[in-house]
Amino acid sequence: ISVVDSISKILNDYGPDNIFTEYLQNAADAGATQFSIMLDRQFHSCDGILNKKMSVGQGPALLIWNDAEFTQEDFEGLRKMAMGSKRHDPEKIGRHGLGFNTAYHLTDLPSVVSGRHLVVFDPKHAYLPKRQTMNGVASDGAVRIDFIESQLAQKFPGQVAPYQ
Repeated sequence: ISVVDSISKILNDYGPDNIFTEYLQNAADAGATQFSIMLDRQFHSCDGILNKKMSVGQGPALLIWNDAEFTQEDFEGLRKMAMGSKRHDPEKIGRHGLGFNTAYHLTDLPSVVSGRHLVVFDPKHAYLPKRQTMNGVASDGAVRIDFIESQLAQKFPGQVAPYQ
């Protein structure tokens, strides 16, 4: 089964009314002590972005924030989509690994910032090139970029602007 088919099944099982609950559960599982939901109505410049197709991510945006930082296991859980990293931990509320995928009710290009990393997901391969290198970053439907090592803000200031 393809990643897109897996996401479609998740979206059929979890309606858009579950989005905020899923993200709150994810924050609780990560040990977050703060959680916020914000609507950013800004439009950011499309100059200095990774590629022209990425302009869809320049706003407006729904921002869901918590004060926990992703672990390597969390990043792997997201990368594997519905194979969540919490499913064998009975202490975790969101052990089924589906919560993040509810973002696809709202966008085809969700992203996550945690610590020094930006992760952009494109399972339909509509915005990121499939199994190619885009500006020095390998992509296969998702890309994880270290802000500091990649010098993303210096090379692509427009891409970073919505997250600042």
